Amino acid sequence: MLEQMIIDADLQPIIDSLLNTGINYIRCLRIVDMINMAKCGQINIPRKRAKAIWTISGKSRDDFDRTVWLSRWLQGCV
Repeated sequence: MLEQMIIDADLQPIIDSLLNTGINYIRCLRIVDMINMAKCGQINIPRKRAKAIWTISGKSRDDFDRTVWLSRWLQGCV
């Protein structure tokens, strides 16, 4: 998981240098970031749909139920 986070973090500078050169701005979001935004009410995605996105991406349903949706480290709502 840590290795994946490093890869995700390295993606934005590549997108910035190659694609974000004009009017449009492409922003990379990790799935876990989208789940957190849904939990905080920043985007309108219900839990059921968030879980579907999580599992379609090949991640474990049990991980979603036990750690992701309920975890405190994801609750950084402003």
